[in-house]
Amino acid sequence: MLKPGGVFLCSTYGSNHMKEVSDLVQEFDERIVLSADRLYENFGRENGMDILKSCFSQVTWKPYEDSLLIPEPEPLISYILSCHGNQNQYILDRYKEFLSFVKKKTRYGFHITKDAGIFLCRVS
Repeated sequence: MLKPGGVFLCSTYGSNHMKEVSDLVQEFDERIVLSADRLYENFGRENGMDILKSCFSQVTWKPYEDSLLIPEPEPLISYILSCHGNQNQYILDRYKEFLSFVKKKTRYGFHITKDAGIFLCRVS
């Protein structure tokens, strides 16, 4: 139970969060899925307000304005290989080809959208 005057805060992200990374690997090989679970569909920016309004009288979304610009391929590749999808199955045997592909994509910087923020919730 929330104390009178208390605030419940929770963070989440939306469907566009880091979408460019998924698009990148799909362009390389359309079979790649970086995550089988789309957690934002369970609770995310798009549906969180409706979920929380059933428990709180006031719900406010505060976006976290941010993005990434990746200037070189190695950190991006390391992130991609660390995801819990099927990417290793399609990238590891073609690593040199993938490295070359990502080098071209990061040559002028690779922009990644961050679609995240917090919900602030109160009870009257």
